[in-house]
Amino acid sequence: MKNFVIVILVAFGMLSCASSGKTTRNKYIIGKYYAKVKGHFKTSIKYDLDIQPDSFFIIIEGHDYCSQESGIWIIRDDSLFLLCKDENRINYILSSGYMSRRKIAVKIINSNRLRVDNIILKRRRKN
Repeated sequence: MKNFVIVILVAFGMLSCASSGKTTRNKYIIGKYYAKVKGHFKTSIKYDLDIQPDSFFIIIEGHDYCSQESGIWIIRDDSLFLLCKDENRINYILSSGYMSRRKIAVKIINSNRLRVDNIILKRRRKN
């Protein structure tokens, strides 16, 4: 019986450590990130990503379009996955602001930099 109690306590301790590590990792990724890259014909494209504890909001703004999406996110290993909300409004789906990619993979470089495709987003400094 004594061995059983010790095994249960050790297992509980290991589970609590594992979950606290995930919580810590989730906390350091929360924040606002941005990038501005050159587009075609001397235009620029701006990326803004706001990662909140329970959701995200992304804006990609180019010369003649502005895409905005929101949804939930999950972390797996060194990647962050942005899962966009489903959109049912046909007029929005057909507009130039609709992002057809509903799942966006983001590589976590470090606590201040993320990579979406080949774009590096930097953490915004708090004012």
